[in-house]
Amino acid sequence: MINCRQLYRAYQAYQTGKLGDAAILKADAFGAKINPKVEAKMQRVIGYYPPID
Repeated sequence: MINCRQLYRAYQAYQTGKLGDAAILKADAFGAKINPKVEAKMQRVIGYYPPID
């Protein structure tokens, strides 16, 4: 099921030039799942947040 609110937020992010945010929000809105092999590799970066300008 498509999450319409999340899809709208993705559209807003796209309109403001935040393409990375738009991509993540769109994937979440459509219920995208991660490959188990990739998920295992990403475990070491859980909780990491880069500095924001």
